Amino acid sequence: MKLKSAIWVLFLILGASGIVLHAETVAATVDKVSGNVYATDSSGKSKRIKAGDIIATGSLVHANADSSALLKLMPGATTVVTPGTDVVISSLEYSQSASGVKTRKIRLTLKEGKLLCHLAKHDGNSDFRVATPMGTSKAIGTDWVISFTPSAGVSVETVDGVVRITLPNGKIVLVPGGQVTTSPDGVTIVTGKLSQGEIAEIVAALGGGSNGGGGGGTFTINPVDSNNSNPANTSSNETVSPNGSTGAPPAPPAPPGPPGPT
Repeated sequence: MKLKSAIWVLFLILGASGIVLHAETVAATVDKVSGNVYATDSSGKSKRIKAGDIIATGSLVHANADSSALLKLMPGATTVVTPGTDVVISSLEYSQSASGVKTRKIRLTLKEGKLLCHLAKHDGNSDFRVATPMGTSKAIGTDWVISFTPSAGVSVETVDGVVRITLPNGKIVLVPGGQVTTSPDGVTIVTGKLSQGEIAEIVAALGGGSNGGGGGGTFTINPVDSNNSNPANTSSNETVSPNGSTGAPPAPPAPPGPPGPT
């Protein structure tokens, strides 16, 4: 009896102090889809996704060359899967303490393509990471874009705040707001500036992002080709993003049914 009372007292103390006993594993929700986007779960079962579908962690999401999807990963965190992209929802953990402090832990694995990401700013403790074969990006609250192709490497575009890239050799590179940083080989670093038009396009695609909650507004843009859609927007020292002049990743043939896992 005394032990049970002691446990309840400890629980109340932890709750009152805002400490969370454990984080809850959550699943992504499909908010919007344009074209043909598929999810393949960890057992190998594939399906074409639609708005309202739940995507379990461990699933591979594939967007065909003319398709895209807006995923709500958890409260305060969204991502746009752009045309020709393959990404694994590696893990999602979310919790909120008794005092209202939110904790987010997001892990995605970008195999190829481009993601537009939103993470609520100044809203609890957040850790949003996207891994690629040439580096991992980490944000704690901002809007940003991460791209990867084997031929062009990894590129990060940051709207505001700072995104950190950790390269395979352990080197850490900070990408501040308004900047694009590319590593074509996982070692070399090239930086440039984003134009106001490019920043506005990213924010609009995320529905306002840092200023508007990441609701997924102008969802029909084609983020894969957006960086080179207007050459006048490219500064003289800016590195072309991986899915720019080199072209989008080749699309798999349109399947009669969902494609198998890669």
